[in-house]
Amino acid sequence: MKYLLIISLLIFAVYLPASQLDDIYRNVITEYSKINTFEAVLNQNNFWSEIDLAKSASGRIYYNSDSLFITYLPPDEQELFVLGNTVIVHDIKGSQAIYMDKADFFIRPVEIIKAYWTGSEKELISSIDDSTQILLKKDQEEILISLQNGLIFSVQITDKDNNSVSYQFSEEIINGELPKGIFIPDFPENTNIIDNRSNGE
Repeated sequence: MKYLLIISLLIFAVYLPASQLDDIYRNVITEYSKINTFEAVLNQNNFWSEIDLAKSASGRIYYNSDSLFITYLPPDEQELFVLGNTVIVHDIKGSQAIYMDKADFFIRPVEIIKAYWTGSEKELISSIDDSTQILLKKDQEEILISLQNGLIFSVQITDKDNNSVSYQFSEEIINGELPKGIFIPDFPENTNIIDNRSNGE
């Protein structure tokens, strides 16, 4: 009986965090299902381990149910569109716009957690008041997700070579009216268009 009790306690000790994680995940999905439009300040940090190079960028992110737009502030001066199955990277200073297939390109906060959740190792790092940190491990990548009030505050993705990219969202505007035409690319006449989509235009 004593050993049975110990085993039961161990099972409960393992099950409780897993159940807690599942509850947190369901809560995140529920909160994002209420979002029709999203606008926020975006801070992005990239690190390339092999060349020991770090780069930071900031701008604004906007999205609705089917489109997304990011505008990066100087000195980057780039725009990123996700329109259906197409990704467009517009380099304003270089006068170039590249069209690509979306494929597994994830930038919406909820898309990232959905993509990595299934089949990943999950660890609850901390949960204090309305702030939670979760670590996911999948396909030789580690994804550190920080939540505040059920919404994703930041995401950091690190690969096996210690290269990383992180996104931090602040000053969110949920279900506000987005600027008109925000998802319509408007390039200067001298822009060089490169179409790398598998089916072309």
